[in-house]
Amino acid sequence: VTNSGDYRGAEVVQLYLSDEDASLAIPKQALKAFQRVELWPGASQEVQFTLTPKMMEMINENGEGIIEPGSFTAYVGGSSPSSRLEALGNIPMVKARFEVQ
Repeated sequence: VTNSGDYRGAEVVQLYLSDEDASLAIPKQALKAFQRVELWPGASQEVQFTLTPKMMEMINENGEGIIEPGSFTAYVGGSSPSSRLEALGNIPMVKARFEVQ
């Protein structure tokens, strides 16, 4: 994250996960972690998140947490994933797709 402005600022970097192959009805994207970063003008800071199995769980009809195999997409940025926000000039989110066996 870089503060390219002239004033001290803050950003809340957010991690969203999307289960692309979920067999159950779940939200399209779910907020899984966030980190607030305060930066002076011109300063940069690297933000890291660790994906855990718990973050990929969904609750089945029996109330049990399960992880299904399939494709997931992780999104990291300053807001929720939205093509509309990008069209309005928001900085595009960083995306990574991965498979769970």
